[in-house]
Amino acid sequence: MKKQAVAKIVISLLVIAAGAYLIFSSVNDTGGIPDQAYFYDLNTQQIVLMPKTTAAPVELDSGPHNGEPAGVKARVYACNGVEELLWLERYPLHLRDKVANGPMMSAPLEVRHPDDPDGKWVLKNSPEGQELTSTRFKELRDKAGGGVPREVFP
Repeated sequence: MKKQAVAKIVISLLVIAAGAYLIFSSVNDTGGIPDQAYFYDLNTQQIVLMPKTTAAPVELDSGPHNGEPAGVKARVYACNGVEELLWLERYPLHLRDKVANGPMMSAPLEVRHPDDPDGKWVLKNSPEGQELTSTRFKELRDKAGGGVPREVFP
């Protein structure tokens, strides 16, 4: 092989390795894939950490909330140094155990504004759910003075 061809291969491999390193090191602050996720206790209105594989809603020590498990997924995003809980997320209770036992690509998610303690849950892919998430992204961008929000992991 010619020296020029070998040099091209070596440079290509270095570029690929550098790209892979940058992608994987930016997943979270520790450089790895997080095994914990943010959840929210509807009773205490506090963020708690749980295994990322936990399907919400999940029972917490604080007891049920309005007759259902109080633990729901907390979607936390950051933009230009401003970090904020944008919305809460859960599966409908009748699907939670099915989702916990394996991936369900078409399982509907429900979302709700975090500042509304007894707020109405809406399907994430419904017009109301899309309005909630897009409005919350816009609010965070405005508060941060522009930029692109990114999800934050523990």
